[in-house]
Amino acid sequence: MNNPLKQKNIPKGWEYGSLGDFIVDIKDGGTPSRRKGEYFGGGIPWVVIKDIKSRIYSTNETLSKLGIENSSAKVFPAGTVILSFGATIGEVGIAEVDLATKQGIAGVLPDVSKITTEYLYFLLQSQKKLLNQMATGSTIKEVRPNIIKKINILVPPIKEQKKIADILLSVDEEIQKVEEIISATEKLKKGLMSGLFTKGIGNNKFQKTRIGDILTLEYGKPLKASDRVSGDIPVFGSNGIVGYHDTSLVKGPGVIVGRKGGAGEVMFSEVDFYPIDTAYFVKTDFNKKFIYYLLVNTNLKKRSGGSAVPGLNRNDAYSKIVILPKKEGQEIIVNILSSVDRKIITCQKLKTKLLELKKGLVSDLLSGSKRVKI
Repeated sequence: MNNPLKQKNIPKGWEYGSLGDFIVDIKDGGTPSRRKGEYFGGGIPWVVIKDIKSRIYSTNETLSKLGIENSSAKVFPAGTVILSFGATIGEVGIAEVDLATKQGIAGVLPDVSKITTEYLYFLLQSQKKLLNQMATGSTIKEVRPNIIKKINILVPPIKEQKKIADILLSVDEEIQKVEEIISATEKLKKGLMSGLFTKGIGNNKFQKTRIGDILTLEYGKPLKASDRVSGDIPVFGSNGIVGYHDTSLVKGPGVIVGRKGGAGEVMFSEVDFYPIDTAYFVKTDFNKKFIYYLLVNTNLKKRSGGSAVPGLNRNDAYSKIVILPKKEGQEIIVNILSSVDRKIITCQKLKTKLLELKKGLVSDLLSGSKRVKI
């Protein structure tokens, strides 16, 4: 439970109480038996974790009326705030249509005379860290609805709630626009890579070759977090940067490939770096940025082992046949894909700034430390 607020910290005109004081109810969802095909494929949207977004209009799966009647699933009306509380905790969305949810995903029905749907949505979003701290369970963590109802919250008057929600929604809209641009640009990059590494460019000729003929994958070295010295050298593991150190192992720019865990992940560092023992680094006489794009397009993940901890065997990677253009073709490919990457990076930086802006606004506006004009 979060700590009770002192009376002097409650903004003038605001109310302080438990979440349960401001909602009609909070109820868990349910899952009908998969053995009964007639319980699925009806007209009732059924929310699972991947369906949760700010506005929920549709879902990948649906339930029938029979599925609702023969399970603990419930139909929540449009305007219900959807909240995940089991396994993946703290994902929040607003139901824009009547829908049901699976178990571990609750419908929170606001008392609209006290709290608006949109304000409740942002308020629950702001409680994600607390909800995860409150979660219990040895295998799957969860925080039950009867506990969630006891969370202490601050609620301004309805008019102020609407104004606060409008401000935060406008930021969310900008974030969504940037995300859509990133998604579209990443799809463009994927299509370009596929074409460039199969059809080539103009009359530039390709030759078939083994990966092992153009590069070697070298082992990184162990470097425990406790052994790292504060610095600006990125330390790469199998899935990306895992920390920083004061000394590099490899001169940049360079290519890193996941060996254990995130086997087959391909990363690029513009600067000197330190790959640890769960990763390989690439040695090659070719343009390293070209090699990076070539390996990304090759999808080394498919060549990783199927053990509990997937691993990439160097010899398996070396045996893969790829198409290699001449030097001028390599340079053209690098220029084209690098320009697309720059656009993605610019958009990602903008998204980060918008998320920081939203974080600051949520902290200020939901606490009442900064008041909005009505």
